[in-house]
Amino acid sequence: MKFKGSDHVIIDYSDVGEGQAVVLLCGLGGEKEIWFSQEQFLLGQGYRVINLDARNQGYSSRTPLKAVESFAMLKICKSYSCL
Repeated sequence: MKFKGSDHVIIDYSDVGEGQAVVLLCGLGGEKEIWFSQEQFLLGQGYRVINLDARNQGYSSRTPLKAVESFAMLKICKSYSCL
């Protein structure tokens, strides 16, 4: 699935299961697929799992590398708060 963040960057994510939510985020350069085993475990334990590709990673949209402000933590958090 995809959603548009507060600054119009498209974020790719999955949202599966029911129960208390657990959000999985990759480090720099990672993609949400690296969490597959953990996601399956958490689903088996009854959790809702939200797994997303950060901006400029995986299937999420890219922002110009010159736009250093697009990598600022506050901007990143604002994008995810829309989810």
